[in-house]
Amino acid sequence: MSGVFRSAGVVVAVVAAMAVGRVITDQVPVGELATDPFVEEGSLGQPVELEYADVRVERVRSAPFIVPATDNDHVVRAGGVFLVVDLTLTVTTEPTTFTEKTLVDSDGQRYLESDRARCDASGLIPAGVPWTAMLCFDVPADRLRGMSLRVGRQGPDGIVEGTDRRDQVALIDLGIDADEAELLASRQDVAYRGFQGGFHESPDLEEVTVTSE
Repeated sequence: MSGVFRSAGVVVAVVAAMAVGRVITDQVPVGELATDPFVEEGSLGQPVELEYADVRVERVRSAPFIVPATDNDHVVRAGGVFLVVDLTLTVTTEPTTFTEKTLVDSDGQRYLESDRARCDASGLIPAGVPWTAMLCFDVPADRLRGMSLRVGRQGPDGIVEGTDRRDQVALIDLGIDADEAELLASRQDVAYRGFQGGFHESPDLEEVTVTSE
């Protein structure tokens, strides 16, 4: 009799293990890889601590024009409005390249930095010293409300380049409510000079007045 009960116990244990395995594979299908990064949220003026860097948005500005850092004799006009984000990056581990610096609107739509404005030229950033960057995005004037900045070192699929490991990204609320969005969208005949980034430096905050000849 005891042998029968032992056998039954083994059968029950095996069936239970199979049931647990079914639950696990139903939730995380075999052969699929979760690629969404770990998001650390923050707000304007407050540092977001990632495992490899501290990220802080210093200020947010807007202008219809940008004077590219590489060509002070010309101005670039936005298709919508240039949203300018001044950012401080302090790498805490090893030299790092930030491959993602995008705006995210309230509907989840992402916006890349403007190639025409040529503001940011940050490449490999050494560790230990704050690096200042000026990011320029050409966005529709009616999408400013609720914008956030997303910053990370991983590629667009959420994976650290050259590995199969998920990574952290910072998602920083820029504090643009309805009133602030209206103010940012209303700027006229004003430009900022582009700034390609550097140590112990800050973007030129002086406005340049643009006049038509």
